Amino acid sequence: MVLTCSRKHLVLRRPAGPRRYVLVLMVLLVLASSGSCNLFEPMDPQQVVAEFCKQDLLGARLEKGRWSEIEDYIDWPIDEGSTRTVAISGYRVGTAKIAELSAEVPVVYFVRGVLEGEQWQSWAQGEGRHLVKSAPKEVDFRLESVDGDWVIVEPRLAPHVSLSLLSEHLPAEATGSP
Repeated sequence: MVLTCSRKHLVLRRPAGPRRYVLVLMVLLVLASSGSCNLFEPMDPQQVVAEFCKQDLLGARLEKGRWSEIEDYIDWPIDEGSTRTVAISGYRVGTAKIAELSAEVPVVYFVRGVLEGEQWQSWAQGEGRHLVKSAPKEVDFRLESVDGDWVIVEPRLAPHVSLSLLSEHLPAEATGSP
């Protein structure tokens, strides 16, 4: 028997006899009540933003088949027609400011450049043609509590993806390659 879970769903695969279901249910209840399993606890705003940024960095919004990895964290439809992608070397999630049913979480992105269609624009400064520095860009994410779960409502950013994922699409001068 295989247990899989996402933020909102718990799925039991390969149906087994009733005894196995009872055993699995008992184990889940014990884990949940002991505090060693957060299966039934909603994520706080900082965790939601951190998970969204992580999945975005790994390219979840670049492939339609991976949109399910982030759709629980946002309150807008993903734009499949976007031709703009921001290349980053990393990000830092700040501390959430929570006010009842809304929250704000600052994120600093370390931007390397922007890919607009096939046109690369470097954000590095003072290094000639080579892209070697990151320009920090601070963004405040605004979240709302919807049915007990925090979701990002603003801003609706273009995908912020790791530079290594975009490197095959970049001109040689952008990456410093000969």
